[in-house]
Amino acid sequence: MKQLRWIWDSDDGLILELMTQGGDADIARRIALEIRIFQAYAATAAYVIGKTAVMSAGVTVLSGFNCKNRFLTADATKGPWYCKDP
Repeated sequence: MKQLRWIWDSDDGLILELMTQGGDADIARRIALEIRIFQAYAATAAYVIGKTAVMSAGVTVLSGFNCKNRFLTADATKGPWYCKDP
């Protein structure tokens, strides 16, 4: 996490573009955990943009981001996991 110190201290947000048909669930859980840790300690927000296909393990990665910071491109399919406005 020391490698991310420069973004922690900046005013810029962390943005992840994600497109995946799936993958290893254990790795996806680890990525989500790292995102949660980043959000807990960083002075900046973390955002994710799901592009076209975000399936299986990709949904697990999305779960690491705050609901209000998850976005999908127009061609992406919204699943039951997608956050709805309150």
